[in-house]
Amino acid sequence: MASHAAPASHAAPSVHAAPSATAENASYLDHAASTPVDPRVLEAMLPYFSECYANPTGAHRMARNSRRAIDDARDVLAEAL
Repeated sequence: MASHAAPASHAAPSVHAAPSATAENASYLDHAASTPVDPRVLEAMLPYFSECYANPTGAHRMARNSRRAIDDARDVLAEAL
């Protein structure tokens, strides 16, 4: 049975990072697709991923809590700017 693999001289170039690349020393150039989250941001956001996840436009209490959190975050950002 004949092999259908391409000869080594016709092999596709590797698109994987070098084995020694780590998050600390790699250059990630596709931040439009995904961006690493700062640990402080992740810590601040965790409650909104698991506990207070309601749609902020709703009329119920969880929604009002979500809306309040968004408004508070906007105030913090406005102060920083």
